[in-house]
Amino acid sequence: MIIQDDLCVGCGECVDICPGGAIHLQEDSGAAQISQQLCLECRVCIRWDGCPTNAFQEENSLPWPRSVRRVFSDPVTTFEETTVSGRGTEEMKTNDVTHRFPPGSYGLSIDVGRPNVGAYLRDVDKITRVLAEAGADFSRNNPIFTLMTDPEKGCLSSEVLNERVLSAVVECTVTPDQLPDAIRCLQDISREIDTVFSLGFIANVTELRDREALHDLLRECGIGAENSAKINVGLGRKEP
Repeated sequence: MIIQDDLCVGCGECVDICPGGAIHLQEDSGAAQISQQLCLECRVCIRWDGCPTNAFQEENSLPWPRSVRRVFSDPVTTFEETTVSGRGTEEMKTNDVTHRFPPGSYGLSIDVGRPNVGAYLRDVDKITRVLAEAGADFSRNNPIFTLMTDPEKGCLSSEVLNERVLSAVVECTVTPDQLPDAIRCLQDISREIDTVFSLGFIANVTELRDREALHDLLRECGIGAENSAKINVGLGRKEP
């Protein structure tokens, strides 16, 4: 995204609407400018109708690897490889339909980044690498998977590591034996990344004894949970 200097009147109304904090007013001219390093290519500014002179302009075709930013930041963009819009696969909780998480396996979704915070894909790479070491099996229909050069090691392509996105969702499955290592790996790596992330946990249990065993396992990992509940366990919270 760019701002046409000859049209911008320097009103500053656009500064606060940018989810990536990429718009600022220039000291010399007072005109608004977009930091290309911080811009997420989310297109919020171009869809916003508050600019009095319509000074925003977008590139018709973003070059690779910058085009990755739009895939993960613009919710109306459809990812070509998966034909799904958004940052992950189809909704993970539709397990009754997709059967993605059969008994004996657990689903993990790691939502990396947030509006006004963003995330560089190099931090996503750190997360996928430690999950791979814990034995995680990554979802093939997730955009992150298509960026991996070595899925068994969780390595993302070096070309995309410095691309900044609004957020990304890592989706994978682990066995009950692998779950404690996966949780510990996420706890350790949370101290090394420069953004925030939240952990989603999905299990398909039908028998009461299965639920009790699952609760025991989660408690061993330092996580408490309720039946049919969405729990934010606090992992990946960025320290002030």
